[in-house]
Amino acid sequence: MTAQIVALGITGNYFLRGGNVESDWLRSPVFDFCNSVEFWLPPTGEGNHGQLSASDVLTWLSQARTENVEGFRLHMLSNVHLRRGEDRTNAAFVGGGKLRLLESVRKRASDLWESGWEIGDRHHPEGRLWLVRYWRTNENYERAPMEQPDMWETKKSLRSALLAALNYACKNDLQPFTAQFQTAVDLLDKPSPLDASGYFCSYKYHDLSLEACQVLAALGPAWVFGGMGSWNDLGRDGDDEYVSISRALYDEVTLSAADVVNSSFNLVL
Repeated sequence: MTAQIVALGITGNYFLRGGNVESDWLRSPVFDFCNSVEFWLPPTGEGNHGQLSASDVLTWLSQARTENVEGFRLHMLSNVHLRRGEDRTNAAFVGGGKLRLLESVRKRASDLWESGWEIGDRHHPEGRLWLVRYWRTNENYERAPMEQPDMWETKKSLRSALLAALNYACKNDLQPFTAQFQTAVDLLDKPSPLDASGYFCSYKYHDLSLEACQVLAALGPAWVFGGMGSWNDLGRDGDDEYVSISRALYDEVTLSAADVVNSSFNLVL
C-alpha cells in the first residue's frame, strides 16, 4: 500500500511535468495482485455510495492536469487513534500503519486522497485479488505550506536508523534481517541505486535527485514491517532496545517515503 501511493505521487509529478508514464505503469510491480485501481468522489447524501471519478490511474492523472493540479505531496500521519497498538505493529494489516494521504495541490486549494483495499476474487488466475479505491476524503481546503525536503538530511536520518537496526540484528544473529538492513545501507551509497530496486527500477527516469533515488531504493529492503516472519513478528517487544530501534526505523522509513514524493513535487514548480 505504501509503495503504491509513493509511486502515484512520484509518477503523478513526473506526468504533470510532461513525462510519458504509460509504459511505466504497464510494468510497475506496485500494481501486482491488484484487480482494479479506481478513484472515487465521496457520497453526497444519504443512500449515495459515492461517484466513480476515474477507473484507472492514467485517466485520474489526466483529470488532475485538466483541473490545474500543480503537483502531488504525500503526508504520513499517526493512525494510532483508530487502532490499538502502535503504527509500526499495525503496519502489516490492511489499513494499518500510518495514515497515508496524497494531496493534489492547486494554486490556492488542495484535495486529499486516501486508499482503501478490499479483497475481491480470491481465486483470480493471476492472483489479482485486490480491489483498490482511492477516495477523495477532503476537497477544496486551503493548501498548507510545505518546505522542500533536504534529501541529504533525509538520507542521513534513514542511514542512522538502519545502522542501529543492523547493529541490533548482528548482535542478536537475526537473519535474514542482517542482510536486509545491510542491503538498504549499501543502496544509500550506490551511484545507480534504482537499478537494483524491484519496485522502483523505472523511476530512475523521473528526474529525481541522486539522494532521492538512493533513499527510494533503500526503502524496499528497509521495509521489514510485514506479516508473519517479519521484524514485527520476532516476539521481542519486552526488549526496550528493540522497541526503541523499531519505532525509530518505522518513523524514518515512512517519513523518508514522504520526503521522496515531496521532493518530486518541487520539481514541478
